[in-house]
Amino acid sequence: MALANNLLPILLIISAVVTACSAIDANESTILGRPQSRIYGGQNATEGQFPYQVLVTRKGDGTMTVCGGAIISRNYILTAAKCANGYSPSEYWIRAGTVKLNSDGVEIQVAEVKIHPQYGDSNYDIALLRLSSPLSFNDKIKPVLLGSTALPEGTPAIITGWGGASSDRVADQLQYNTEYTLSHNSCVERLNTLADSMRCLAKSAGNGVCNGDFGGPAVANGVLIGITSFYVNGCDSSLPNGFTDVVYSRDWIRANSDADCSCSASRIYGGQNAAEGQFPYQVLVTRAGDGYIVVCGGAIISRNYVLTAAHCVNGYSPSGYSIRAGTVKYNSGGVVIRVAEVKAHPQYSAYNYDIALLRLSSPLSFNDKIKPVLLGSTDLPEGIPTIITGWGGVSSGGLANQLQYNTEYTLSHASCIKRLNTIADSMRCLGKSAGNGICGGDSGGPAVANGVLIGIAAFIVNGCDNSLPNGFTDVVYTRDWIRANSDADCSCSA
Repeated sequence: MALANNLLPILLIISAVVTACSAIDANESTILGRPQSRIYGGQNATEGQFPYQVLVTRKGDGTMTVCGGAIISRNYILTAAKCANGYSPSEYWIRAGTVKLNSDGVEIQVAEVKIHPQYGDSNYDIALLRLSSPLSFNDKIKPVLLGSTALPEGTPAIITGWGGASSDRVADQLQYNTEYTLSHNSCVERLNTLADSMRCLAKSAGNGVCNGDFGGPAVANGVLIGITSFYVNGCDSSLPNGFTDVVYSRDWIRANSDADCSCSASRIYGGQNAAEGQFPYQVLVTRAGDGYIVVCGGAIISRNYVLTAAHCVNGYSPSGYSIRAGTVKYNSGGVVIRVAEVKAHPQYSAYNYDIALLRLSSPLSFNDKIKPVLLGSTDLPEGIPTIITGWGGVSSGGLANQLQYNTEYTLSHASCIKRLNTIADSMRCLGKSAGNGICGGDSGGPAVANGVLIGIAAFIVNGCDNSLPNGFTDVVYTRDWIRANSDADCSCSA
């Protein structure tokens, strides 16, 4: 997950101006517009900063249509249906691996366009582009993982597109900006109406998407949550922007592409395979429902309790969750136990007190592969090696079959603020190098230093493989709450 100001956290027709409206009324005087220009208030992106972003073009009739798109596999791009509707697939091309509008990177022709069968005005505005030849992944060309679960309100999301320096042209360099998640109810309250297949993101006046940004990605917590679709009352208004909801349309994306979305929550970057029993406190936390599986990590703190992130288990019935313990395998071995009760921290909100206790329906039997980890009780000095664990993917298209581990390093709270600009008192960060660290599917997993649990994985900043610190809920800071709400023997947890 990413923090505001740091994170990772469009349809423009040149030589022919096209305007359009929508039937959706908003809480200001006019109506939905279809973008005709830029990421408002954006900043220049650097090479490789958003390797999943592509430019989608159609050259014909003396015009060039410009949209954005997101790489979801070597063979498929996700974009807005309005960007690719009504013309031969062979007229479309994508440019990947560059922040430049019309140079560098690679260009590949589109072989097939798959538009959602329920596409209509401001509804299911999503399409898949199958490429005529596969992309070769490198530091500047990588897929983004599909989101698999709704995020709490206020989660920062990065929007990207070739935003114009003025309203009549696109920018030469890719632009990015930050918006914030809203619940569907909040979107309806702000916009009066919104289809179930769509979502909106909050923004301030003078920031956000505009026409040429159609089809571009909205990424939060390192995963794709939306495809840019519409704006309301002009590009620079304060009303939320509209996106096709990737989580809602995920089943259709999976069924019509080769994106491995069943495990789209992601990976421990740069990790190594763990041996059986090496990290006996690690568990897998899953929730099966609505046609998909949510995957998180967790830490055993007693026979009856597992500690995880609150955002992994917020908003659903406890009976839908299970844990798998005693194995390094993602979907086999060990024991599976249902969750009887979820206790999220009462002060939980986005990037604050992101911690929850899972009370199991039956107690764990401890052995060489299933053991608790002691809770940390004192702050450690900077530079202490800390082991992070999770079912990290060997590629960005899926989880690993075997538990992964890597090493990060403790930082003081003051150092975290210096690196990230802001962080809540209940949270901590760990330093790392580029190409290493946690990513979405590692949420809730343990960070262990000097043999004790010091953190629960909570967020990333600016993507999974950059060099900025990762964010964790501070176990030492929340230790009294953990002790008061579980049977963990914290009196000896130092």
